[in-house]
Amino acid sequence: MLLCHLVTFLEMGGILVSIKRKNEGVNEGVNEGVNEGISELFDLIKMHPGKRTPFLAKELKTSVKNIERWLQILKKNDKIEFIGTPKTGGYYAK
Repeated sequence: MLLCHLVTFLEMGGILVSIKRKNEGVNEGVNEGVNEGISELFDLIKMHPGKRTPFLAKELKTSVKNIERWLQILKKNDKIEFIGTPKTGGYYAK
């Protein structure tokens, strides 16, 4: 991550992304929405074990792509697991 005065540059998968900052020192709040979404997703999986991505996206009113990203983070942190076949399985909290 390269920081400039008003712009933050991130390299993501070979793509350089620039994020314009509104105020100095606002760096802490960048991931707030993501962390909140992941937390809500984990709670939803605990309440509705075995559900699949389309259900989770509809309940959280977000895109399937966001759900897939958040699921990867939860899997990486060993919070959830996918049980079953790709066609009929679902996500469960560990």
